[in-house]
Amino acid sequence: MLLQNWKRTGVSLYRALDPMVRDNWVEITSGIDARSRTAVITRNGHVLLKKAGEQWEKVQTRVVERFGRREWAGFVATVEKLRLCAEEDDKGSS
Repeated sequence: MLLQNWKRTGVSLYRALDPMVRDNWVEITSGIDARSRTAVITRNGHVLLKKAGEQWEKVQTRVVERFGRREWAGFVATVEKLRLCAEEDDKGSS
């Protein structure tokens, strides 16, 4: 589904990765054949992901506390139900 979304937006995966390669977060290496490439997260990329994950956890905790744990659980369940409906529709339109 993710690749389908890339295709729909017309964004080249390589173009989307360019800033990450430029900033040394991702490295593009040879793939399993001459036509393929592999994106690998660099050490700097792992450090950045760790920091981002920590920040995300803090923000999410504050939001859940403000919103209410019960309300949050209901919201998550509703979003999951919506995702499943969209996935079913996507399968039906293929």
